[in-house]
Amino acid sequence: VSRNEVGCTIAALGEKGERKLLDILAGYCSHTIQERIGAMAGLASIDITKLAKSSNNRADAIVQSIFVASQETSPLIRTAALGALRTLSAGKTDDCVNVYLRPTTLLPFFYSFMKDRDVTIRYLAAICIAETADDGGELLLVEALLRDTSPLIRTGILLLYYCCNPNQIANIILSRCPRPRSPWN
Repeated sequence: VSRNEVGCTIAALGEKGERKLLDILAGYCSHTIQERIGAMAGLASIDITKLAKSSNNRADAIVQSIFVASQETSPLIRTAALGALRTLSAGKTDDCVNVYLRPTTLLPFFYSFMKDRDVTIRYLAAICIAETADDGGELLLVEALLRDTSPLIRTGILLLYYCCNPNQIANIILSRCPRPRSPWN
């Protein structure tokens, strides 16, 4: 049994379980990074849309705690927070009950992680952007492709961009290739 499974089980307990997971995520009682990641997995397993309809305060508290966790110094916590937001926002549109899970809010937030020093976080951010590509994420992927210094990230972004817009991939690749010198110059 993993800590993530335990977190999901605690989340299934309802409001008391949610409160306990929020306490763990906030770092009360000096919980380990692994326990906090498990708490985040548990919170991500909650049907946030259903919860927001019954108790918007609880849904807001969950999303807010994950946003706060995404700003921590530990790359493991930041990665788990991005993954949790990715899970919670899957399939959401701009008419989503929770304004923080709307693509128009999340795209700039995900893009801010493209400047992270950790390659794993930048790659996960690119995946999150690609999954919301219908809502303007394609341009952010192209910008990230042009700015990132890591060949691994640029290759990953090209693959993600291909999944989003296969017809335009040739233009992107050609724009990144050096122009051959003309023999007439």
